[in-house]
Amino acid sequence: MAREKMKGIGEIIVKTGEKNRKASEIISESREKNQKTREKNGEVCEIALKERLFSKRLLFCK
Repeated sequence: MAREKMKGIGEIIVKTGEKNRKASEIISESREKNQKTREKNGEVCEIALKERLFSKRLLFCK
């Protein structure tokens, strides 16, 4: 009985580890997408400022 209980706990730990790994992958993919979006937004900001299309205040550029 104790062995079965330990086996069940071991399986739960393995499943939890797999879920955490997947969640971790999703989080890093999301961070990469966010970084790319920030870079794109920065490029658009720079172009707009160079062309003097908008003031810095309106664009919320850094």
